[in-house]
Amino acid sequence: MDGAITPLIAGIAGGSVSTMLLFPLDLIKVRLQVNEGTTLKTQTPPPKAKLGNSAMTGVKKSSVKKTTFTSTFRNIIRHEGGIYGLYQGINPALIGSAVSWGGYFFFYERIKSELLLRKLHRQRMERDLPQHEHNHHHNHNHPTTTAAAEPKPQLGSMENFVAACSSGAIMVLLTNPIWLIKTRMQLQVVSTPSQKQVPQIKTQYRGVIHAATTIIREEGPLALYKGAIPAMMLVS
Repeated sequence: MDGAITPLIAGIAGGSVSTMLLFPLDLIKVRLQVNEGTTLKTQTPPPKAKLGNSAMTGVKKSSVKKTTFTSTFRNIIRHEGGIYGLYQGINPALIGSAVSWGGYFFFYERIKSELLLRKLHRQRMERDLPQHEHNHHHNHNHPTTTAAAEPKPQLGSMENFVAACSSGAIMVLLTNPIWLIKTRMQLQVVSTPSQKQVPQIKTQYRGVIHAATTIIREEGPLALYKGAIPAMMLVS
């Protein structure tokens, strides 16, 4: 157990620090992934009126203004609370990162240790069986191979792969609700451009607990595991 505590602490610390530093980039990334742009309606000037056709009006056209990294960053700063707007959803992200990375390294080391113990046990059984038969034909004063002299088993690439996939799958099951809440909170600001292109802010979730209870009440408990299957495929 002690061998897994150090990776656990290191994972929690590393996940928390990296999340604090890089969260604004993650927020902008999520916004860009779901926002294709703003539809703008323009009206072309009417053509020169002809005789008997003076009531002609211009033609309305729709165009899409592409959303860029810079425009997303600028809109968040201007309309969503300044620097604080860049950290919408930071609480579940901190929890998720700390639990995910700390838990991943903890389970990874524990699974590796278990695989090593099983491999060592098999190695000892394979060694002791012929040694036991061999001792029947020799004097008991002859020295035998001790456990301290035996070579330490090493895990192969496939065993390390199994340990990594198992650890990732465990953490997906434990943390998928946290990541879902984090994403919902990052996207809960609804921009409805008016004629002046000023977004109207609408907040749906007040916090992590409120988000979790709202999702469960409105969508059911299994809604917290939306996206879990693709996440499982990613860890493998």
